[in-house]
Amino acid sequence: MSGLLKPSEAASIAIHACGLLAGAPEGRALTAQEMAAAIGASEAHLSKVLQRLSRAGIIAGRRGPGGGFRLARPPRSVTLLRVYEAVDGPLPLSGCLVGVPRCPADSCPLQSLLATTVRALADGLSRMSIADLGLSFSRRAGRTAARSDSAGSRRKSTPVRRARRN
Repeated sequence: MSGLLKPSEAASIAIHACGLLAGAPEGRALTAQEMAAAIGASEAHLSKVLQRLSRAGIIAGRRGPGGGFRLARPPRSVTLLRVYEAVDGPLPLSGCLVGVPRCPADSCPLQSLLATTVRALADGLSRMSIADLGLSFSRRAGRTAARSDSAGSRRKSTPVRRARRN
């Protein structure tokens, strides 16, 4: 059940990777190495997630110089629910909220809470596209670049010349 309230690491990586790709400049492919560094994920784990996203038709990869990953579809057409389900499978529509293996689901008062929660989560994820994430990622990247540029300009002061000793 904890996977419902907190996505798996793979689903989180997938959503973040798609957000990065959606926020990338038009036509720019991102390498797995760049994405792993940007989201703080292991490159090996990210590669496995990218394979799943590729099999689902969400991204496309190309090897070699100039290669990398791009979105295979327009960002507005890919929902977060589709990304989540490409990695973790369908959201569970039933189950025990407290994880009891033999829960009498028919008589459990928590079952309706779980069903309502899952429906609300699925509805929210299906309303949000990776284009929404891309906007957020590109804005954040712009702020980060601006901060590092201003910090860099502060560091680049005129070198101090030392007087020669004779």
